[in-house]
Amino acid sequence: DLSVTKPIAEVFMSFDPYGISVLPNRLCCMDGLSTQERYIIAINNELDVLDKEKSVVESISEHYDPEEHGYDVPLDERESFHSILIHKLYIDKEKLESYPIQYRHIFRVKGTNSFFFSSKIYDELYNIAVQGLACGLTAFKFDIGI
Repeated sequence: DLSVTKPIAEVFMSFDPYGISVLPNRLCCMDGLSTQERYIIAINNELDVLDKEKSVVESISEHYDPEEHGYDVPLDERESFHSILIHKLYIDKEKLESYPIQYRHIFRVKGTNSFFFSSKIYDELYNIAVQGLACGLTAFKFDIGI
C-alpha cells in the first residue's frame, strides 16, 4: 500500500480502477509534511499475469533461531518470516490483456510483492511530478499496449 499526496490520489481515483481503496490519512512530521493532505492507496487488485518461464522469483522463509537472533527476542517476534525476492519479473502480455481495462490500471502481480500502473496513469503522474505536486512515489515507464 502507498501513502500519497492528494494530487496523486486524485489521479488514481479519476481512472476508477478495480480493487483500489483510497483512504485519508495524516502524518505527524516535524519537517512540515504533516500539513499535506495525504491518502493511503490500498492495492487489493491482484492479477495472475506473471510469466513464470522468464521470471526469476525466489520465496524465502526465515525461522527464529535463538543462537542467531538471541534469546531476548519477544515471543510475538519469534514467528517465521516470509519474503519474496524478485531477480527478474516478466509479465505475460496475453494474460494481462485477458483482463478488462479497469483491472489493468493499478494491480499487484500474483505471487510477488510488485505492483504496476498503466501507462495512462504513469503519464498523469509524470505531469503532476513536473509541477512538484508528487511526493513519495517513484515510478518507471512500463507499457505493453494498454
